[in-house]
Amino acid sequence: MSRNRAPEHDYICRRCGCACEEDGTRHLGGGPGMKACRWAPDPVLRAAYEAEIAADIAGLRAMRNS
Repeated sequence: MSRNRAPEHDYICRRCGCACEEDGTRHLGGGPGMKACRWAPDPVLRAAYEAEIAADIAGLRAMRNS
């Protein structure tokens, strides 16, 4: 997916994963075939969200290997 926003302004909705406004006022849409959730967006910086997911996966792998 190509992004037109700088990484420091690239916010996504934690619920549905589509782009949203930084202040959480509206979804920007996710493109063809993607629907935004019905509720107000729960904005999170994309880089922070990806770091959270990577940390969760690393934790699961560590638990599995111990």
